[in-house]
Amino acid sequence: MKLFPQLETERFILRKLTAADAGDIFHYFSNDEVTKYYEVESFVELKQAQDLIQSWNSRYTKKMGFRWAIADKLSNKVIGTCGYRNWVKEHYKAEITFELNPIYWGRE
Repeated sequence: MKLFPQLETERFILRKLTAADAGDIFHYFSNDEVTKYYEVESFVELKQAQDLIQSWNSRYTKKMGFRWAIADKLSNKVIGTCGYRNWVKEHYKAEITFELNPIYWGRE
């Protein structure tokens, strides 16, 4: 694929995750409320967030899915991610997934 697609809204930038985002990802993935319905246990070390970012970026490189960082436009802080997984192009289907830092739950 070409360059990772970046999308912008009035308040957020959907962009490629980088190693610099690991702290933000770790912060909310260490919360049991976030991982309750996720396929991972709550994180206990930063390396887990680093590995998850690498995994998501690898899936993009292999044309298996997309995972965008949802970053606050003013601070560039990652408040969550969203994307497609289990992408089966020949059947025109994929699962849409997302998670958010709980401090942003219920906000407009």
